[in-house]
Amino acid sequence: MKRFSGFTFLISLALCIFYSTESSAQDTIVLLNGKTILVNSVEIRDHGIAYRKVESQTGKNKKSKLRFIHPDRVFSVRFSDGREQVVFEPDTLDPLEFSVSQMRMFIKGEQDAAMYYKNDLNKVLAVGVGAGAGILGFYGLVIPPLYSTVVGSYSPNLDKRLRKQIAAEEAVSAKVSEMDSMKVSLFPEAGSEPNELQKEYQKTLDNYGKSVSFSDKSLVIVPEYREGYERKARDRKIRNALLGGLSGFAAFVVAFNIIL
Repeated sequence: MKRFSGFTFLISLALCIFYSTESSAQDTIVLLNGKTILVNSVEIRDHGIAYRKVESQTGKNKKSKLRFIHPDRVFSVRFSDGREQVVFEPDTLDPLEFSVSQMRMFIKGEQDAAMYYKNDLNKVLAVGVGAGAGILGFYGLVIPPLYSTVVGSYSPNLDKRLRKQIAAEEAVSAKVSEMDSMKVSLFPEAGSEPNELQKEYQKTLDNYGKSVSFSDKSLVIVPEYREGYERKARDRKIRNALLGGLSGFAAFVVAFNIIL
């Protein structure tokens, strides 16, 4: 277990140093939809937030034009020195309005869903539905939007995804313990082929990477986090289903016309 922990620590430390170096000179605008905008400069004004993005051109940073964004779209501004200024102001007269801490959890859920949520089956089915709708010709155009609406009405089962992630973590730990007891290194030496145990470990590690749905498993029980995750996941399902359905429809129509 020590090998696994040490390796994980070194990788995490390297990533932290890399990303902190990359973003050390940049401020960040955190939007209510979970997205972030990296900016070179930002100014919070009474009726808007002015900022300049850092755009890359031919490998060099180029100062972009001054942009504005309405405060109603922004949660906070994180400065490069570690300070954060919260822009979001909850409506104290509305009992259903999120507090600042609740909105922070909601946004975290949105960000995790944007990073980890995957549903490839939905894309495949959407293409199939769109292709089938092509049989109806022009009238089949209503099928992909209808399908995406139906699919988007269902939220992902977060508890099931949590169990899958935990099981994958336990599988990795069990494999590490097995290899540690047999005095087998986790990775082959440079220039040598991996043995069977090392291949199994790599396969288990790959499966874990595909099973991760949450950056912090303890947040799944937080209602606002779940709501943010589910909302972003539904939005992604709708978008993928619509794009897949229209792609399938277009492919069928083109193929049908070519064949005829």
